[in-house]
Amino acid sequence: MWLDVVDCNSADEFIANLRLTHPRWKSDTLEHEWLFRGMGDATWKLRPSAWRSAIHPKIREFISSSKEFENIMYNWGSSQPPMDLSPEQRETWNNLSEQTRRDRSLAFVSQQYFELHLLYDFWQIANEVGHQVDAPYWVANHPIRWSDLVPPSIGMRDKFFKTILSATAQHHGIPTRLLDWTFLPSIAAFFAAQNPSGSRIAVWALKRSAVASSRLNLFQVPRASLPFLHAQSGLFIIDDWPYADFALTGEWPSHEDVLSDYCSRPDACVALRGNVACKITLPASMAPSVTEILWHERISRAHLMPTLDCVSQTVLGAYEWRNPKSVFPRFW
Repeated sequence: MWLDVVDCNSADEFIANLRLTHPRWKSDTLEHEWLFRGMGDATWKLRPSAWRSAIHPKIREFISSSKEFENIMYNWGSSQPPMDLSPEQRETWNNLSEQTRRDRSLAFVSQQYFELHLLYDFWQIANEVGHQVDAPYWVANHPIRWSDLVPPSIGMRDKFFKTILSATAQHHGIPTRLLDWTFLPSIAAFFAAQNPSGSRIAVWALKRSAVASSRLNLFQVPRASLPFLHAQSGLFIIDDWPYADFALTGEWPSHEDVLSDYCSRPDACVALRGNVACKITLPASMAPSVTEILWHERISRAHLMPTLDCVSQTVLGAYEWRNPKSVFPRFW
């Protein structure tokens, strides 16, 4: 009962359900109570880009040609988990076959290596060509120690994932374990409508209290440091403790699975036993109408990613829905 699903049948109904004036989103406090994320396919999981199945072949290709990775794994044939597990979880781990444990350990270290290397390379090349990208001092001033990826010293990995560097890379297309959200549902609706991939698009909404009570965490950086983040009223959610899930299942957890599991626990906060999430859906065929409505409310690619390239894309894209049958008047 933690999730409420609202299936809309028109763009107007979809937008109406996503206005902050809708009773569902109203709050008595000044703080934003709900967070929103647009999805081009209503069936997609809330899983960060670095953990999606489509990235797995890229990881295998990346490490297969890396002598550096070979050196990391050299003489490390342990089937012990390269992550912290509780005594109960370790017992479950020990009951897996030795080959399964080895495979998951290798996959785990490969994942960390891939994510960290992309972030480091992003910073290094951006700096090389003259872009100012903030990075922790230990990245900018010290050679990275890839050996920290494996036991007994794996504390470095988490330092990379919650930084302005990671947030900047995420906003420029680098796969990370951050998941983008926004305080404004209309912005989420725009992103849901841009590249429909399934039969229905969706906007997810989560209560901040649900995120704060679970092991998920909000991650915010100063909006002045990222113009796109400011334009999109954006923030991120990150799963700080996904490692046991991967060790025991071989899959990186989605955020809705984390919330579903938490909300079903007997010791969950009483306030979280009702609906703490909502998914508003719409047939994908109506996505252009959503884009058109939002254009007239000055929500577009140009407004949310304010570069001149995005302005030109927005202007040219507008011709796709400006036609004689448009519900909006033409101005020429």
